[in-house]
Amino acid sequence: REDSFGGAIYSRIPLENVDSDLSLGSGEAPGIGFIDVPAFRVEIQHAGTTWVLYNVHTLPPRLPSYVRVQRRQFRELSDMLRAETGPTLVTGDFNWNQFTGYHRGMARLGFASGQEQAGSGLGNTWPVNGLLRYLPGLRLDHVYARGVGFAEFRTGGATGSDHRAIIAVVGAR
Repeated sequence: REDSFGGAIYSRIPLENVDSDLSLGSGEAPGIGFIDVPAFRVEIQHAGTTWVLYNVHTLPPRLPSYVRVQRRQFRELSDMLRAETGPTLVTGDFNWNQFTGYHRGMARLGFASGQEQAGSGLGNTWPVNGLLRYLPGLRLDHVYARGVGFAEFRTGGATGSDHRAIIAVVGAR
């Protein structure tokens, strides 16, 4: 995409049932216009089990209209996640930190945070560019899992992005 809301999933394991047409919070939003922020849902087969992986990017809460869309995006994501029955991972740039109601909402849905389960330190992922990079930063990017444990979790570099990468090693529990 031309804007900052593109996304991709790369995997050494073949992806199945790829749904790249999800769009959280899509539609008209007052003060913004038409919203079409992509989200992905894929399945992979691992150890005889179907795992589901979501990759999402919610709007940043920079304007009241964006906050309203972000709430709608979380409601739609929550509805999708409630329907999943097997091991499920949810990754992405959520534009929320670990102190928000959204983060607690993921826990209420049964999802553990990789940073909290297996990470060390704050796990901050943004910002890495400009003058703000000298501030402590925020953890805006997350990997959440239900039915899957984290063996390792850390942040990496920021090649080509204003966010640090997340490296997560997961396995069935």
